Amino acid sequence: MNNSAFNLLPWRERQRHQTLQRWRWGLVLSLLAGLWGAQYLAQWLDAGLQAQRAQQQTWQSQHQRLQAALADAPLWAQRRKQAQGVKAQWAHWQDIQNQAWRVMRQVLAVPPRGVQIEHMVWREQHLQLAGWAVSAAHVQLWQDQLQAQRTDWQTALWREVSGWGVRQHRFGLSARSGGGS
Repeated sequence: MNNSAFNLLPWRERQRHQTLQRWRWGLVLSLLAGLWGAQYLAQWLDAGLQAQRAQQQTWQSQHQRLQAALADAPLWAQRRKQAQGVKAQWAHWQDIQNQAWRVMRQVLAVPPRGVQIEHMVWREQHLQLAGWAVSAAHVQLWQDQLQAQRTDWQTALWREVSGWGVRQHRFGLSARSGGGS
């Protein structure tokens, strides 16, 4: 038989008992620390999982919105094409409007002495003026100053102006804008 299995010294027995006691406390503390660590790790992973699910939900909702927008893409492409057409036409209409304002400034820059303008129309780069004049010479002088192209005269009529009977000629001027002037 093996005598080394028996420990007959009491101090060695106490030391063995204390070592076993420390080992048990160490095991208990290790188990508690392990459980606490596992709980902390589980909470941390659960929080990460919740964040991942929230992000996935956000991506899914964004994906659904993009799918809906993609379904409307032909409609928006058509609207964009229409808007580009309007933009192109707008530049043309703005140019025509600017021509009209230039012609208006030209007409207003020359004072019509002896001429009364009753009607002025600008349509499709064509200016039409109508009114009354004291004489053909007054209209001709004004027309020369405006560099108009054509004058149409009617016979002189009597007309009352400010309580005076005055013989005046009805006239019509017609001019076509050359585009740049």
